[in-house]
Amino acid sequence: MAAAAPAEKAGLSFKFSKKVENKILSCEKNRTEREANEEKDYVVSVDESVVKSSLPKAEKKELVIPLIKNNVWRVPKSEKLVTEKDAEDIDISYEDKAELSLEQQAIKEILAEAANSGNSDSKGTTKDMSIPLLMQNKVPDGFETDDKVDVSLRAEESTLEDYESVPIEEYGLAMLRGMGWNPGKPIGARCTEIAKPIEAVLRPKGLGLGADSKMAKPPPLVAKEDGDLVLRTGAYIRIEQGSHKDLYGQVEGLDDENARVIVKLALGGKTVTVSELFVSLVSKKDYQKYGKLLNKEKYDDYKRKHEAQEEEVAEKRRDERERHTSHKRPRVEKERESSKLAEKRERSRSPKRKEQFWLRPQIRVRFIDRKYKNGKYYNTKMTIEDVTSRTTCMCNTEDGKILEDIKASMLETVIPRKPPAHVLVLLGSYCGQVGSVLKRDKERCCATVQMLYDKAVLDFNYDSISEYTGDISHHY
Repeated sequence: MAAAAPAEKAGLSFKFSKKVENKILSCEKNRTEREANEEKDYVVSVDESVVKSSLPKAEKKELVIPLIKNNVWRVPKSEKLVTEKDAEDIDISYEDKAELSLEQQAIKEILAEAANSGNSDSKGTTKDMSIPLLMQNKVPDGFETDDKVDVSLRAEESTLEDYESVPIEEYGLAMLRGMGWNPGKPIGARCTEIAKPIEAVLRPKGLGLGADSKMAKPPPLVAKEDGDLVLRTGAYIRIEQGSHKDLYGQVEGLDDENARVIVKLALGGKTVTVSELFVSLVSKKDYQKYGKLLNKEKYDDYKRKHEAQEEEVAEKRRDERERHTSHKRPRVEKERESSKLAEKRERSRSPKRKEQFWLRPQIRVRFIDRKYKNGKYYNTKMTIEDVTSRTTCMCNTEDGKILEDIKASMLETVIPRKPPAHVLVLLGSYCGQVGSVLKRDKERCCATVQMLYDKAVLDFNYDSISEYTGDISHHY
């Protein structure tokens, strides 16, 4: 007998299937739908600064946010299905019921009459009842109470696209239009006066809450040959407010997002950032003249005071001259005066007299008085800022300090060594002209100078010229 064949083993197999679904965020979905709906626009032509496209521009309409009179509460799907089912059951039950008896009909009529009794007066006329809007839009009972806050009935949250479509400065007017307001008409049923709505004024960039929102004064304009001043890289400015008040600097950069200016200060060379509202534009000439002054206000006060004094003295001299000329004088007195005037002219031509009138603004000099301020400024160089009288002047030191009432005897001229070596002629027929130093002779104490105006080459002694610090472009 043949051996029985072994039973075949049943096979067992497993199969797994997994489908990966990429979740799309709602904002990305809305963005893709918006991009799909947008029609492509093409540039047709460019006319100076105007770009013309193939699509016509949509007319700008007034934004209106309608007033919500009745809230449409959002009912969840599960509750909605249950409510509809209950309503069907109730309807079926009423259909299955037999007609009401006489007693039940009487009770129903009494309840209806009691419910309507509050809305009618003694004559039987119905009353108009005004229900407040907040009570009409009241949240159904059981959802938002002190113990439980369920906001599932509320509307969906607004998206970022909704916020971007409504500019913040037009939001208030849009709500007023939705409530029935029109420009030029009064607000309310009983009001007859027209109230002008408060227009929104955007705060300047970079100005924090609590700061003064007053805009800075427009910068002054310079002469026509220099053109109008513009706030840009390389412009010269003066800081009007803040910790760096009254300091001058040059613009190195602009921060448009925060409305700030990156400035390199003239004194010290430090780079700081200040608000655009705290700076005023100045010309290059003013920057070079006042950029390194520490106490410019004191300097201006001193200058105004001395100018007023000089004007008073000049007026007195004119009055005295008029009085003297009004009287008749003998011939002898006239001859004496003419001889005195001749002597004065001769003295003014002498070298001793010339030394008293060599002071000029915008020249570099050396301080040689050992007694002044206990010799603090002895043998230091400084610049003459202003000549207050024939023998006194106001000087600006290298560290920016102003020295007042400095006499000519305390100073001596300076001859520049390094190019560009420009000097101002202080005495002689070329007085007031600027030239460049070609050669210096220490033994004879003189220098060979070529004048900028007529290119003449002349020799001057050291006492009649001094280094010039002003703008040489006006001397060609």
